[in-house]
Parts: sequence; C-alpha cells; structure tokens
Amino acid sequence: MESKLQPEEYVDVVNEHDELLRTMPLLDVRRIGFAGLAESGEYVRAICAFIKNGKGQLWIPRRCEAKKVFPLALDIGISGFVSAGETYQEAFVREAAEEANIDVRTMTTKHLGLLHPHTGAGCFTDAYEIDSDETPDYNREDFCDSYWLYPQELLELLPNERPVKGGLAVAIKTFYGE
Repeated sequence: MESKLQPEEYVDVVNEHDELLRTMPLLDVRRIGFAGLAESGEYVRAICAFIKNGKGQLWIPRRCEAKKVFPLALDIGISGFVSAGETYQEAFVREAAEEANIDVRTMTTKHLGLLHPHTGAGCFTDAYEIDSDETPDYNREDFCDSYWLYPQELLELLPNERPVKGGLAVAIKTFYGE
C-alpha cells in the first residue's frame, strides 16, 4: 500500500514586528497554539480572503465534519498559513487555488490590510477581497456547504453559531464594520 503522507509543512515564526525569527513545523504550531507562541513573543503568518459579489454579500463556507480543526465551523472564504519562505501574496494565490479552485491572478482583487495578533486575529493575517458573483468550485474535502451573506447578517448570526473558525468575526468587524 502506497503512503499518502505529505511532506511536513513548515511556517515562518516572526516577532511582534513581523520579522523572521525561525521556521517551525506547522504541526508544532498547532500543538503549541497561538497563545503558547505569543507567551514568548512569537507569531506565525496567515492570509484570509473574502469573495464578495456585486450585491455586497460575502461567500462564507462551512468546514467539513472530517476537519481536525474547527469541524463544521463557518469559515473565512479562503484562509491558510503562509509557508516558510513564502510571501503573503504567494500564499494568497496558492490558498485560493487549493481551497476555491480560482486563479486570483486573473481576477479583480483588493488588499484589505494586515491584522495584527493583538487585534484578536491570533497571528499576523494579511486580508484580501476577491470580486466574483459566482460561487467558487470549492474543495469538497475542506468545505461541505456555503452561503452568500451580507457582513451585518453574518455578524448577527455569529453569536448563535457554533462552532465558528477563529478570526472570522475579527476580520468581518475590521474590514466591513459592525
């Protein structure tokens, strides 16, 4: 039987100024957690991207039950860690292709800004917006369902929704208001 193990993924560990300190296996980051890293002034990098349609609604997927982290949680449209040696922009392009099967290099996108760990994001998170009126052909191993919701509608839903992937409410409030 052929092994399906993937090579171990590494991420950059940075200081409070988003400056490189070292690299670390992603499995160790998950084991230690964002709070554990922050205790020693260390953080990791991630990206997130919202797909926004012409009505102003955001595409919000629900994670599959088989996911180890936040199963069945509502999620940011596209999100993921920045791999070691990778830029935020490169991670954005890669994650959009992996999770939503889209090539953002051929689409209208907007850089929303960088969330800092002290904002409640947990790590440095570079955020983007993608203009599209079409529901993406998303990865069915990542997501089991999806919804088009107005930002305010989503914020009203989140307090009663469990589970919710960390950072979703922070990103919505920061970039789309209360």
